[in-house]
Amino acid sequence: MHILLIEDNPAEAHIFKGALKRIFGDDLSVRHCLTCAQAREYLTDHHDEVGLAFLDLCLPDSENWERSFETVEYYARQFPVIVMTGDGDETVARELLKRGAEDFIVKGSSKRNLDALKETIEFAICRHETVRNLARQADEEKMCVRWLTGGYSVE
Repeated sequence: MHILLIEDNPAEAHIFKGALKRIFGDDLSVRHCLTCAQAREYLTDHHDEVGLAFLDLCLPDSENWERSFETVEYYARQFPVIVMTGDGDETVARELLKRGAEDFIVKGSSKRNLDALKETIEFAICRHETVRNLARQADEEKMCVRWLTGGYSVE
């Protein structure tokens, strides 16, 4: 599993990478970016390698959580994004889920224990794959309707 970790606190990143190593073992590669700019630069060339991303919402080069999420929002269709923050604002969490994040972890919460983190990751990956499969099926159905109707729109 190749994970992109966008976290500005080196100590927090070190602890988090240790937890990920215990979950994934030797089948783990982590790219750590400290800022939105570093993450954007990395994603430009390596987005197809990422299997999962963790995004801290409070980054030094972003004025708010919306700007931080914009860093990965486009790519959230390609891989699951789990957002991390110290703020447990449920309104923000709901908005992020609507915009494509798969889950939301409040730093210091019970989701930070190893079992809960593993479950969060597994569910995020499962939800992401399910949504991609449903989108693919919908596209296939639209193509069949176009073919059957001779290309005329029936929408």
